[in-house]
Amino acid sequence: MQISDLIQRLNWLIVDVEDKTEKKLVVIVDDLDKLTRVEQAEEFFYKNYELLSQPSCFVIYTFPIPLAFNPYFENVSSAFDDVIILPQLPVINRDGSRNETNLGFYRDVVRKRMEDQLIDDAVLDEAILSTGKLSEFVSIMRDATIKAYRNRRDKISIEDVESALEKLRRTYDRTLTEAHKRRALAIHESKEARDLDKDDGISRELLFSLTAVEYEDENGRWCDVDQLLLPLVEKWKRRE
Repeated sequence: MQISDLIQRLNWLIVDVEDKTEKKLVVIVDDLDKLTRVEQAEEFFYKNYELLSQPSCFVIYTFPIPLAFNPYFENVSSAFDDVIILPQLPVINRDGSRNETNLGFYRDVVRKRMEDQLIDDAVLDEAILSTGKLSEFVSIMRDATIKAYRNRRDKISIEDVESALEKLRRTYDRTLTEAHKRRALAIHESKEARDLDKDDGISRELLFSLTAVEYEDENGRWCDVDQLLLPLVEKWKRRE
C-alpha cells in the first residue's frame, strides 16, 4: 500500500468517526521527542513533514527539542498551525542563583510520591540541584531509592544520591568526544548553544543527547550544560 492510499483511508476513518460522534477528533502522537538518532528525527520531521499535515483532523506531534535549532526549522514550522516549545524548568538561574520556585516544583514531584521521612530536605535538594531535567531527576531518585532499600536503610542518604549521580555522570563522560567537551565548555560560558555553520552539528548533538539543556525565564531562552555534568565541566576546564 502506498502512503497516499494510507492517508486517504485514514481521512475516511476520521470523517466516519466525527460523523458518528458529532465531535471533532484530536489525535496526540506522543513520544516522538524520544527518537534516539538525530538522522531519524530529521528524516521524520523535515523530509516528510508534508505527510504529517495531511490527516484531516487536529493532530499534536511531540518532537525532539534539538530540531528547533536546525536550519530547516523555520521553513518547516510554517506547515503547521503552531509550534509550542516546552523548555526545562531551571533550578539554577542564568546568573548562578537558586530558583526557589522551580525547586519547589521538583520537591513536590517527590513529596507526592513518597513519605516525607524517607528523605531529608537537604538530601532531596542535593538531588534536585545536581540534575538539569525532570526525567534525569526521576531516574536519580529511583536509583537512590533502590540503593537505600538494598542496604536496608530506613531513608535515602546523601551517599545513595551521590552514587546514583556518579553512575550517570560516568556514562556521559565515556560517550562524549573531545569536540563535544570543548563545545560543552563554550555553551556553559556563553549560555548559548549554536552551531558554527550549516555543516557543524555538534551543538545540536549535545542538545539531542540532553548534554546541553534549553531553559527559559522572564528574560528569554538560554542554554547550559546539564547540571549533572558541572563537576565534569570543572575537570575539563583544568585540562584546557
